Amino acid sequence: MHQRFSRYILANSEVGYITFLEGIGNQKPLWFEAKMVPNYLIRIREDSRTGAVLTPKVIIRMYREDSEPVSTPSYLPQITIYHQLLNFDPLKSNIFYLFGRIVHHSNGQDGDFFQEDGSINTKNGSFSTNYLEIGFFWAKLFAFQQNATEFYRTSLEYHPESLQDKVLNDRYGNLRWHNDLKLFKFSRKAFTSIFSGKELNDNDFDKSIKRPQMRAEINTTIIFGAMKNVRDWDISRRLSGSLTLSYNPAFLEDVRLFVQYFYGQDYYNIHFEKILSEIRIGLMADPFGI
Repeated sequence: MHQRFSRYILANSEVGYITFLEGIGNQKPLWFEAKMVPNYLIRIREDSRTGAVLTPKVIIRMYREDSEPVSTPSYLPQITIYHQLLNFDPLKSNIFYLFGRIVHHSNGQDGDFFQEDGSINTKNGSFSTNYLEIGFFWAKLFAFQQNATEFYRTSLEYHPESLQDKVLNDRYGNLRWHNDLKLFKFSRKAFTSIFSGKELNDNDFDKSIKRPQMRAEINTTIIFGAMKNVRDWDISRRLSGSLTLSYNPAFLEDVRLFVQYFYGQDYYNIHFEKILSEIRIGLMADPFGI
């Protein structure tokens, strides 16, 4: 039960990755983009249904420009509290968690937000916001031998105006609704079982597979709140989403190859007014063996 609690929590935490170049799309030329998200799980006692995860998250981009700069990284230190609603029951496959998160997001710069021509200063302009996120997730069919499950997570993210740079109050969109679906063993049966309510049995899995070779993850975000020069229902600027497929070849242990399509608001701090549309490939961390 202790191992299962930890594995569920860590499986629903972000994992790091590194991309090869900038991919195909409208991203500036890059050598790589990397996300580093070490997760430190804290649990008061072994039988507790509550735990906390400390995450000093950082995203960096190395541009293919003179001197190959790593420009204005995103620093996102955060703490997340998880609470399991019910005790584990071996006769039930669904487990529900509530979670709350406090996050600081900044780029470590102190320059003016705008340049003299009125454009945003993406070189050294200051970007800083703090936000709260609350939500729940449920996990289904996480058997140790089968290493197969699905996760669904939904949450609301709120940026209080008093806790961010004033210039962001009418630009950034201070309320966001996130929905994430993870298929840790990608198959037609696993996908349709989520919506049909039908329980899968041991015959639906190959127990000889140490970990699922194929995985899929779908993420969506809808942005609410004031965004300058953006209409309330402008889906092209308020909707973000990604589809990620990853594969674990036999010669890799704690790493997966992935391909991802991303569309939406640039998540790289002060670059938020740009809309990205790109296909990228790279390596993704897989430290949990799940």
